[in-house]
Amino acid sequence: MGKVISYLFHPLFAPIYSLALITNLPLYINFKYGDEYFLYIYFLFFINLVLAPLFVSLYLRRVKMIDSLEMRTVKERVLPYITYLIFYTFTYFLLNKLDFPKIYLLLYLVAGLAVVALVIFAFVKLKVSAHLTAMGGICGMLIVLSSYYTIDLSTWLMAAVLASGLVGSARLQMKAHNFTELLLGFVVGIGGQLLLYAFV
Repeated sequence: MGKVISYLFHPLFAPIYSLALITNLPLYINFKYGDEYFLYIYFLFFINLVLAPLFVSLYLRRVKMIDSLEMRTVKERVLPYITYLIFYTFTYFLLNKLDFPKIYLLLYLVAGLAVVALVIFAFVKLKVSAHLTAMGGICGMLIVLSSYYTIDLSTWLMAAVLASGLVGSARLQMKAHNFTELLLGFVVGIGGQLLLYAFV
């Protein structure tokens, strides 16, 4: 069960889940841009932030630069994180060109800073949960949107927090991380978004 939850909430899917969440909220900006626009963004996210990093990781495993896609050691995580950051940055510039809504672009940018933090942690050989970083980012995103648009997203936030706990329990069950690594990941993810919250 732990593996199923870990794969279902894999960090690679976090941008897709985040986009699905924000585009289904009753926000006027979603109606302004329309379904066709966001379908294109979905496609962009899937290609750049899911398929491309996955293919890179599969290649790295094939040439034995990583042992598995789970990347259990900190050393294995450095190169995949750097390549993901490259894809993520490239996607940011595309979103900017595509006139992605400003608040959504800011959320995306701050989430990118969490990826930078993961790269730094990997370089200093500190293992941090990318799963919980992603979940923390989603929780923080909901807090920011709730404040920015003055809408009640407490139900969604509660669901995201419960999902975070579920993912954390799964990672502990698999012995992929200890509690400190999970907590640090969540703090990294939510921390950047809460900094944004202070300014919006």
